[in-house]
Amino acid sequence: MSKLLNTTAINADELPSNKILDQFSTVAKKSEDLKINQVKLLDLLREDKVPYTHLLSPRGGALSLTTCPSLAYWNSIVGAVTKGLPPHLQTLMATPAGALDQAQKDLKKDTRQKIGSVIGDIKDLLKAKPEKGPRMTYVGKAKATKQGQDYLDNVRKYEDMDHDVTYHTEVLVTLFKKLGLDVK
Repeated sequence: MSKLLNTTAINADELPSNKILDQFSTVAKKSEDLKINQVKLLDLLREDKVPYTHLLSPRGGALSLTTCPSLAYWNSIVGAVTKGLPPHLQTLMATPAGALDQAQKDLKKDTRQKIGSVIGDIKDLLKAKPEKGPRMTYVGKAKATKQGQDYLDNVRKYEDMDHDVTYHTEVLVTLFKKLGLDVK
């Protein structure tokens, strides 16, 4: 069985670009645009030819697949994700463990895991598709079908309306079908 070695280079001068760090912060923020922000970050990582193994901690041990250039590189990514967290968690993460009570230490540990999860999600997406593929663009009937389906899905979310949502969704489905759209 072959042995994998940690190939982390000791090069404190190499850091991710500011665009990548800013996008990591944006991804960490909770928003409805999470997927869009992840796609932007993935595009930036691919543009800079960053392998997914750069998003593995350099402290992963001798058998880790990490190629993270340095601890400074890793810490800059962690810092960027931390910057996207709410202010009280940013303060907590900057506070030394000795100054925290047990509940705060537990929260800090959970927050570290969330930060690792954000980075891990991006790493997994980059690993799954390291090259940027063509974007799917909708035109004509396909575009109208997608927009109609999106609209219908939004209407279905609002169950606390004064009118009968089920009736209105049936009316919309009938309308879209008359227009020749494949909406369900």
